[in-house]
Amino acid sequence: MEALRRAGRQLNRKKFISAIESIRNYDLGIDNPLSFGADDHQGLDRVYFTMIRDGGFELITDWHKVAAFQAKQKGERSGDNHETAFK
Repeated sequence: MEALRRAGRQLNRKKFISAIESIRNYDLGIDNPLSFGADDHQGLDRVYFTMIRDGGFELITDWHKVAAFQAKQKGERSGDNHETAFK
């Protein structure tokens, strides 16, 4: 979203690439800031497993909670009694 905001209303490929490349030390609320450059289109050097919850990023640290949440969404029972993990 930040790149789109920086590119402006008259969006085209060149403006979008320039906008992305202008992002430096952008705080995503995780340990490492996001940075791009003309020779760096990767953004982050680490992988963070996250999910969007309540309009923001939430770092996933417990995969049992994720499995329970997915099972709850599908109307199934996980069997581990983690159904309330994300309430």
